Amino acid sequence: MTIEKPIVFGERKHLIMDYGPVSFGMIIGGCFMSISAKDSRDLVVSRIWDQLYLYAAKEINDEELSKKPIALTKNLGGARGLAAIDWKCNGIEDLILTGRDGFISYFERKGEYPDLYFEDKGYVYDKDKELPFNIPWENSELLETDSLDGYSDPGFHNYLYPIYYKFGDAGACNLIIGDSSGNLWWMPDLSNQFEKPRYEGTRYIKDKNKV
Repeated sequence: MTIEKPIVFGERKHLIMDYGPVSFGMIIGGCFMSISAKDSRDLVVSRIWDQLYLYAAKEINDEELSKKPIALTKNLGGARGLAAIDWKCNGIEDLILTGRDGFISYFERKGEYPDLYFEDKGYVYDKDKELPFNIPWENSELLETDSLDGYSDPGFHNYLYPIYYKFGDAGACNLIIGDSSGNLWWMPDLSNQFEKPRYEGTRYIKDKNKV
């Protein structure tokens, strides 16, 4: 009888070419933040089915992006859109994250560079109705998505892609959110700029036969 020996490949390494990384992986979202220094242009990316990574940078050049990134979350998974936002009006950028279920979540920054991470603080809620924001799938040409044999729930399936939009008052945390059904949603910050952002939504009920 022949005894087979397993092949040992050694430590996993990122592939690097002359001008930087071959690939960041499959990226769902990204933004620039000032984390490693006040004047930095750090690149934060969301890698699908993985987590968020920080590439500390000032010039966004190949040398900076070829260095090993810092993991910013714990067991995030899924596909996430993201936007940097000064949620607590203290000059420190936190994150708004979205998934494929149409919900919007707030992630609070913890620690100091390079020992920092972002903690999931839950859904973003309507300022008056105290209901979580959920952006539904709305497309007259395709009324609902396919479940792909149970892979996704058509009642809660809508990829969201948020960005922070500076408009009007300097401290306002306005958001523009694109979704996979082809819509753009405008979410103006209704706070007084000295408190956490406040958004207003419209109450709606999902079809109980589809949820």
